[in-house]
Parts: sequence; structure tokens; C-alpha cells
Amino acid sequence: MTKLAKINPLYLRGIKALFVVLLIYVLYYQLNKAKAFEGNQIVLVEPIGLLMGFLLMPLNWTLEGLKWRSILQKFQKRVGLKTLLFSLFTGISMSLFTPNRAGNFIGRMIWFGSAIRVQVSVLSIYGNVAQWLSSIIFGVIGIGMGTFFIFPKINTTYLIISSLLIIGVIILYLIPYWIPQFLSKYIFTRNMTHAARVLKEHHSLKWELLILSLFRHFVFSMQFALIMFAFGISFNKDLIFAVWITYFVMTLIPSPLFGKLLLRESAALLVIGTLSDNSTVILLSSIILWFINLSIPAILGGIIWLKWRPLK
Repeated sequence: MTKLAKINPLYLRGIKALFVVLLIYVLYYQLNKAKAFEGNQIVLVEPIGLLMGFLLMPLNWTLEGLKWRSILQKFQKRVGLKTLLFSLFTGISMSLFTPNRAGNFIGRMIWFGSAIRVQVSVLSIYGNVAQWLSSIIFGVIGIGMGTFFIFPKINTTYLIISSLLIIGVIILYLIPYWIPQFLSKYIFTRNMTHAARVLKEHHSLKWELLILSLFRHFVFSMQFALIMFAFGISFNKDLIFAVWITYFVMTLIPSPLFGKLLLRESAALLVIGTLSDNSTVILLSSIILWFINLSIPAILGGIIWLKWRPLK
């Protein structure tokens, strides 16, 4: 019997209740921010942009699902669709309560036995790193192009620093076992050694995860740009570059809990605000994107979480 199976039913109900309360709070908090725009003069200029932004949401999470399936297939020849979807959605819900949404592996690992739980968790984090790296890659491209189109006054030092950063991250991504291997000398020797071995054994997975992450980044960047376009901001290459830079800034700044609340809005105002002085539309678009991409799957994950039972 696994440790998860030994959880006292009363404690389990308490944990589930706390999770649901936190989820409701996050949704209520965002909804209140959206209500603040009711009195403003906001005009839906291009409804097709909002519709397209919404329709891209399934593609966004399908790409993340493909990443997750690729990871699971390293341990199970056949991955059940139910387990795949349940673990994916509970991971989304759990990620709302961790910095940079890195804790999605917690919501995923509970659906698997102890024999592969550690390996699944390590590679799930590796998938997060792939998504993080894609934000840096697009961000550096955005900064390089934006220096000429958006930010002519930006010093080239920023471009140099960004280039060095992306080189460093790529090296760590290509040889990820260096970190746990180094840490195993000082802390959590057994677990870190195991993590290093897992990353070595499944090192070929890196390109598949990175390619899917790049496609996914492009999709949700387009969603953000399309939603702003729907409310009157010109849809052009400058806006796309600015969105890429916005996500780049979000990646570099450690976020608070609750799914980067306020961080995206602040970064968007800082960067996209150089293109448009309509801060109301920028903020509202960011909140709408949050509801489309996170609230819907998070609610599904919350419902699934209530049905979860410890493995035996």
C-alpha cells in the first residue's frame, strides 16, 4: 500500500475542501478585476479576434497534453486517455497555487503508482523547463526585432545579456542531469542521484518537448494578440514581438502564487504599453486570456480532484 493510500479520509476531505476554497477564491479575485472595467468605454471592435482567441484554447492544451503523453509513454506502453486527461487537468488546477505554475507535477503525480511517481515528476518538471526555454527563445527574438521596431532606445546590452542567458539555459536543458548530480553531493543524495539517472535515461525526449513547447508558446501568444486586436489594438508584427517580450519578462520574474496574477498585467503594461496608451484594453485582454486558458481547465481539474481517491 502506498503512502497516498494511507491518508486519513478525514484529512483527505479537508485537503480537498481547502483546494476548492482556494480555487474559488482565485476565480472570484479575477472576476472582480474584470468587473472593474464595467464603467469604462470598452468597445468590441473585432469580435472575430475574441472568437479566434477562444477557439485556440483547445489547441493550446492539446499541445501540452501531447507533451505529457510523450513523458508518460516512457514508462507505460499504453497511456489511458482518462488517466492522461485527469492528471493533466488536476495539474493545471494545482499549478495555480505555486510560483510560476511550476507545481503542476504535484497534481499529476497523484494519479500514478509509487514505482514511477518520482520519474514522472522529474520529467514533468523537465517539460516545464522546456516551456520556460521557449519563452526565452521567443523573448530574445522579440527583443532583437523589437529593438528596431518597438524599442529604438533600448541599449544593445539588453540583447547581449539575453543572448548569454538563452545560451546558458540551452546548455542546462541539453544536459539537465548536471544539476541534480551536483546537488546529490550535498542534499537529498538518494533522490537527486535518482533524478539524474532518470534524466540521463530519457534524454532523447528533450527535442520533442521543446518543439511542442515552441508551438504552444506561439499559440498562446497569438491568443493574447488576437484578444487585444478584438478591442481595437492593431494586429501587426510589433504587437507579436511585444507579446513575446511580455512573456519573456514574466519568465524572468519569479511570480507570486495563484497563477501569475498581476504579473502578466504588469508586464503587459510595461511592454505593450509602448505600442498603445489604452491600458484598459491591455489589462482587460490579459484577464480574458487568463479566464480562457486557465479558469476553464482549472475548474475541470477541480471537479476531477473531488473525485480522486488514493491509489492502493
